[in-house]
Amino acid sequence: MSKRLVWILVVALGVAAYAMGMEKLRQRLEKEFSQAAGRPVKIQRVGWAFPAGIRLTGAALFLERTPEGISGFPSGSGPGALSIPLGRLQVREGQVRWVDKKVSPETAWVFRRVRADLRFFGRPQRLIFRGWAELEGDTRQKVGEISFSGEFLPAGMVQTQVELRHNDLNQLSPYLTEILGVPPAAGSAALVCSITSQGGTLIAANDLTAQGVAFQSEEPTVLGIPGGRLVELLRDPEGKIRLNFLVTGKQGQKLDWSGLAQAALAQSLRQAMARSIHRVLTDTEEVKPLEEKLHQGLESVGR
Repeated sequence: MSKRLVWILVVALGVAAYAMGMEKLRQRLEKEFSQAAGRPVKIQRVGWAFPAGIRLTGAALFLERTPEGISGFPSGSGPGALSIPLGRLQVREGQVRWVDKKVSPETAWVFRRVRADLRFFGRPQRLIFRGWAELEGDTRQKVGEISFSGEFLPAGMVQTQVELRHNDLNQLSPYLTEILGVPPAAGSAALVCSITSQGGTLIAANDLTAQGVAFQSEEPTVLGIPGGRLVELLRDPEGKIRLNFLVTGKQGQKLDWSGLAQAALAQSLRQAMARSIHRVLTDTEEVKPLEEKLHQGLESVGR
């Protein structure tokens, strides 16, 4: 037997042994993740993510929220829920199906092409994470994207930044109805949310930009005016709604959205002021002094 053939056999046996080892590891991880989640978790392939980590390709998870809580979410904390010590966990081409039965009507989302990178440090463990996914709606079409990054600290503090782009606000109607009182029929939004959570207290600083927002109903929103009129008051000259507001809450209690109402009120006043001043300053009567025109603008806001 030639040396070349021997080397080919050695390489082939090595590859086969590696593949068998990875398959056993895949089965083991699939079993342990399924036990942690309380329901089946499927993994297509497993590989190494250097240093001291693994990469899961094609992992699929199903999450369901009911009035009793969220089922299917891993009950453990990071890699401590696994018997395999990890320093890093990567997910590629993952999928998460989310069904929410706590809202009416019931909603279902699919997070596709999930990419995530988790790194674990020290004892007690500190977790740094980041990820990205596409959002798919009821029509199985892409309706947006979500990205996230942050860290879990040993003291129980969580710091996270989430960026969401959604092209179909109608899909969010069950959630927006709880906030606004009336659901939008159309529109798109981009949200940047910085979240800090510790000791059961949550603070979320939000930067929201929305456009194309429309309401079919003439019912009043929680602010006491119809949705269409609210959009007119909040929209800037570019046709966009821009709001910065805080949301706070405590574990086991409803979130406090009063910051959104305050931001909407402030924005409507700013836009009314800007429109009134612009209208007065573009008056063709050159004889009126600038001070008088500004005074007219302020009076029109009062009306």
